[in-house]
Amino acid sequence: MGLRDTINQALKDAMKAGDKRRISTLRLMNSAIKDKDINSRTDGHDSLLTADTGLVELFAKMVKQ
Repeated sequence: MGLRDTINQALKDAMKAGDKRRISTLRLMNSAIKDKDINSRTDGHDSLLTADTGLVELFAKMVKQ
């Protein structure tokens, strides 16, 4: 189970629990992943975020912002 799957499962659990803060945070993370995937495809590259390390780097950058 990769990090993407873990985030999606956590989102489902947060929705069931009604935890609005977790839901919005996890949706933001999913959105960032999808944006990065789309940008990498338009640049002519395959998805650069297939490895969990790429996702961790993306999230670290988000935290700095």
